[in-house]
Amino acid sequence: MRNLTPAVIGLVAFLASVGATSGTKHPPVVARVNGAPVTRMDVFLQVERILPMASYHGGLKADAWRRVVDRALDAATDRELVYQDALKRGLEVPKKRLEEIESQTIAQAGSKKAFEDWLRARNISREEFREFQRKDEIAANLERQVLAEKEGKAPPSDADLKQYYDANRAKFVVPPSMDVQHLLIRVPAWASPEEWKRGETRAGWIAKRGKAGEDFGRLVRMYSDDQDSKASGGRLSTVHGGRFAEPIEKVVEGLKPGQIGGPVRSLYGYHVVKLLARTPARQLKFAEIDHEQLRTDLRRLAIRDAIDDWHRGLRKGARVVVDQAQVDMLRSPPGSAAKGSTTPPRGTE
Repeated sequence: MRNLTPAVIGLVAFLASVGATSGTKHPPVVARVNGAPVTRMDVFLQVERILPMASYHGGLKADAWRRVVDRALDAATDRELVYQDALKRGLEVPKKRLEEIESQTIAQAGSKKAFEDWLRARNISREEFREFQRKDEIAANLERQVLAEKEGKAPPSDADLKQYYDANRAKFVVPPSMDVQHLLIRVPAWASPEEWKRGETRAGWIAKRGKAGEDFGRLVRMYSDDQDSKASGGRLSTVHGGRFAEPIEKVVEGLKPGQIGGPVRSLYGYHVVKLLARTPARQLKFAEIDHEQLRTDLRRLAIRDAIDDWHRGLRKGARVVVDQAQVDMLRSPPGSAAKGSTTPPRGTE
């Protein structure tokens, strides 16, 4: 079970308050899919699944919240469509399995009373919750079945790999890189201006010695505070662009092999860098590629695309009617966090 983020807790309180003020026992309907209702609670359950990835530790701006709600509505709509497809295929879920899910949910909530309190605070009856879980489990069973069917297909052949390589050669280019030696004179971020000045002076003194011809690797081993590279004389091989902080990158860009640049300041102190060599970008040949890794990647993409095509097919023939007023209410960012338990009862993923 995952803990609720502040945004989700606020949404739960928001949903409960709307249900209470509207005087309705059942959650308001946000959309109808082939005539079947998709309620606010259906959307909420999907929001709770999305938020741990999208909330950035609970700090959501209004536009980001709207995107989460829109994704959740799409997910709830897809869930209803999958459920309807499962019914056409004659799928059901045994009563024993639903009882297992409910028992797991009560255990996760902490106690039967905590579970019932959670339901009551959100205007959800036990029967409504069981129906949520029943439909979710049936839909999940069909999705697992379809996934197994797609995974059962033959993996891409060697000819498929070559065809993909020929059509996507730009994806198989080794970017330009460089070999450098790096020295750091560390200065704590909270240090005084005087300490920063002393660090700069020390780094400048070392850089001057290196530029005068002293062995830079020896200088690194003697004076550098970068313990990760000190033993190797500060050598960093096959460094791609973006590895260093921007000020250091700019210094290195202006160097020719054999030249020393710096000192340059960063959050960590002062850096001195010697460029040893540059390696231009290079097109990988087909024989150099890890064929088995590419086969795995292409198979994963094919399965994902097949699942997406299945969902699109379900939507293509469906009649989806959205209550825009209800959606707009959900798109309004939730208010302050609700008090009480921060752990919602959840069934299986």
